Amino acid sequence: MNEFATESPPPFVVNEPPFFTSKHRSVLDATIPLGVAIVGSALLRLGVIPVRFDHSSRFTVVTYVGPLADYASLFNWTGILISLLAFFAAARIFLGRISRIGEFICLATAAVATLNILWFIAYWAIAMDD
Repeated sequence: MNEFATESPPPFVVNEPPFFTSKHRSVLDATIPLGVAIVGSALLRLGVIPVRFDHSSRFTVVTYVGPLADYASLFNWTGILISLLAFFAAARIFLGRISRIGEFICLATAAVATLNILWFIAYWAIAMDD
């Protein structure tokens, strides 16, 4: 074979860095459940707006007033479900390979989701107390 024979040159390839590096991707993956937990907080707060308690009789009477009355229980249960999903998603991401900032965000997500559930239980326990 002739040493001066040329083959077609390889195609010009530009190796650009990815838009999200693995470190940034782990932070983004950890931030999504935090946003979901905050949406769960908003739904839980929205679910208690139309609730009114009447303690004048022997048993506490719960009434729902206003335009959100039909959806109050839907908001509450959806907020609880979303908070649980955010907690388990954050736990799953925390157990994977993640940066320090991502670990902190996962712990914050777990704290927000846990506080959502505890706040929901405490609100109804205090409100129904005679």
